[in-house]
Amino acid sequence: MMGFFAEATSRRIRIDGQEIADAAWFTPERPPELPPSYSISRQLIETHRRAVAIR
Repeated sequence: MMGFFAEATSRRIRIDGQEIADAAWFTPERPPELPPSYSISRQLIETHRRAVAIR
């Protein structure tokens, strides 16, 4: 399993129905239901939240 940060080039989301079944934009103030704290996705979310708070 790998996790990484990327910067979007637009706000348009394209769902292919195979590899990506659902997608949405979220803000630090209104996140989705968070995954377990031990998951890579949760670690990415928490790292991003800390980075945004520092700005």
